Amino acid sequence: MNVSTLKNNTDYLSLENYSKIFSNEKRLDASFYCNEDNLILNEFQKSTLKKEKLIDFLNLNEKNWKNSIYLPNRSSRVYVDKEYGIPYFSGSDITMNYPKASAYLSKNHKSVESTRIPENCILIAARGTIGKCIHVNDKIKGSCASDNIIRVISKPSLSGFLYVFFKSKYGQVQFNRDTYGSVVDAISSQQVGNILIPKLKDDFIRNIDQKIKKVFKIKDNACELLDKSLGLFYKELKLEKDIDFKKNKNYSTEFQLGFEDRLDASFYDEKSKKIIKILEKSNFDIKKIGNKSISSDIFMPNRFKRNFVKEEFGKVFLSGKNILQVDSADRKYLKPDKKLSSYLIKENYILITRSGTIGKAIIVPKDWHNYYATEHIIRIVPKYINPGYLYTFFESVYGKVQLEKYIFGSIVDHISEDQISEMLIPIVSKKIENKIGELSCEAYNLFSLANKKEAEIIDELEKKIH
Repeated sequence: MNVSTLKNNTDYLSLENYSKIFSNEKRLDASFYCNEDNLILNEFQKSTLKKEKLIDFLNLNEKNWKNSIYLPNRSSRVYVDKEYGIPYFSGSDITMNYPKASAYLSKNHKSVESTRIPENCILIAARGTIGKCIHVNDKIKGSCASDNIIRVISKPSLSGFLYVFFKSKYGQVQFNRDTYGSVVDAISSQQVGNILIPKLKDDFIRNIDQKIKKVFKIKDNACELLDKSLGLFYKELKLEKDIDFKKNKNYSTEFQLGFEDRLDASFYDEKSKKIIKILEKSNFDIKKIGNKSISSDIFMPNRFKRNFVKEEFGKVFLSGKNILQVDSADRKYLKPDKKLSSYLIKENYILITRSGTIGKAIIVPKDWHNYYATEHIIRIVPKYINPGYLYTFFESVYGKVQLEKYIFGSIVDHISEDQISEMLIPIVSKKIENKIGELSCEAYNLFSLANKKEAEIIDELEKKIH
């Protein structure tokens, strides 16, 4: 916030705010008092609507609230192979539109039950990116989740409404304001329990709850389409999906770094060789992704100075996290500039993250056409190949293992457009290609639709509060 903004918001500078230093807040960190979010918080506090703490909204008492709003105790984890374990979702896994377990916990270990994901639950990131939240669906229900994620259990008729409020600016500002920690931001379950919820009419709450749950169904349908697409890939190509890469595997492994808990680059090269041998023995032609019949271009823009502006003056700018979450939250806007044309993404581009969370792929949906995207994303421009089929290949073990070869074989974790170009993909008939690919394309259009509808519902609630 600049000085002019502060001058135009005298309420923000009121003695009331400063007096909190000596009140029950007992906070001395400057960001708590000199944060732009305080303007939104003041707006919320001055609303004529009555408010109550979350624990009161859920009719919880001092004795039982910890069973409904809680952060699991930290404990050791024992990771095992898929067939012996329960899916485990990290904080980053859980926020993806297409969540996939990054590991599997031993069914017999003590940490399993305490980290289970219950029904009618909202999961909230307690550390790092505070306030990121999801509504538990059938895909992840009963699995395990990180002990860095707060669980909020509510009545089935309220969970959707609470999710919308938590994602609104009035919910997010309370999460962000109450963070603590000098190195990594964090929030406690008690702080979440004290978040203020507006007291609205039952009919309005019910309406919001029903609307957002229709959106959840759209997202569930999209995930089902992606599952179906991947299943068809293995079935139609008659390729193994569960390949045994074990080499004297020690089943007492206490930690997991990646695909096989290995740090030696040569191991991933051996895995890639095995994958390629399987592809070569198949009944299909094998081509490099850089082949001009597959892609007309594979590129990533150079670094540039970003000039962010308000939404009404700019064009959407997507970060690496934005593309994976297909989420309207935390979006930024760039001032349109002809010099930035290489940063524009087009419908049906395949985007692959090249830093941070590396090697994650998505299809650019129709609604994202001509958005700006970060230089930390590799762009693939499909030519004579169905973009959905190309995406599904990257989601298969045959794409992932080849990507891992380059990631783990580098000094610094990253991948380049040249490495992507060298990857091998099986070429199938157009009938099979489209059969597989259209499912994935439709899924990403559904994700985009769901995101648009969710943003509209959040906006409806914010207008009601304001």
